[in-house]
Amino acid sequence: MRKQYWITLLFMALLLLSALVSPIALPAQMQGSLLILPFTGSQPDHARELAISFGYIGVLMQDIDDLQYINQRMWEIWRNVFAKIGVLLPDSFPDQMDISNSIDIGFELDATHVITGHITTIGGRNIVLLSLIDLYTQQLISGYYKQYTRFEELNIIEIASQFAKSASVDTNSFPGLVVPFPVIRSGNPEEQALLTQVLCYELANSERFAIFPMDYDMTRRYFTEEFYFDELIMLISIKSKRTTTTFTVDIYDMELYHLDYAEKTYSNFAEGLVRMPRLAQELIERIME
Repeated sequence: MRKQYWITLLFMALLLLSALVSPIALPAQMQGSLLILPFTGSQPDHARELAISFGYIGVLMQDIDDLQYINQRMWEIWRNVFAKIGVLLPDSFPDQMDISNSIDIGFELDATHVITGHITTIGGRNIVLLSLIDLYTQQLISGYYKQYTRFEELNIIEIASQFAKSASVDTNSFPGLVVPFPVIRSGNPEEQALLTQVLCYELANSERFAIFPMDYDMTRRYFTEEFYFDELIMLISIKSKRTTTTFTVDIYDMELYHLDYAEKTYSNFAEGLVRMPRLAQELIERIME
């Protein structure tokens, strides 16, 4: 345990040093208060180190007024606070795709942005997924994913730069795209959910849509003269047959008029990761016609 502590401390020191001497400065464009929730998954050591290092990098974003990182003890305290006002939070940290709980916690802590993360192992390789959520619009504004073997393969500064840039983009003129949780008819539910998240990331990072992902509750929407969306709904159905999985996407308007569809097939998770960016680009071209 002590050895792990010193390894983490050394990693943080090297990370900060490389950031300070790097000729490529982080864009100071993310304004407001950033909340970092503990990252979840099957690699707790990597998740903890990544969340902590993200906290240090966040400090380097000069326009951040406040940065908060929640640990296990703080989570237990906030569970008790929420229970007193009738909001029941789960015993463990919110899952990567549990956007609603992440938004609730962010609001209670007066944050403007929340970063959530999840690391799991599939096929002998780790995959990390990170989400940046804007609390004012309640949308996913950027996402990062990567397969890796060694923790050192993750470029924290690059990720922070991507998130800072995305936070500065005005999405008010973008068409809204609501993405309910996929209908998984067969196959591995975790893998299919992760690929759906990757598709959401690709669409969010394209800077063409305002993405409301997975568990987004439409009854939470605030319609005002200042804030409304020309919304679309993206329904996803995933079905596996023998060695082939078909990932089908149907696009509807808010009156449930069917506008278009697209689909991709793949034989395993690694191939699915390759197909999702292609599917995202195809959807962008179809929707934006």
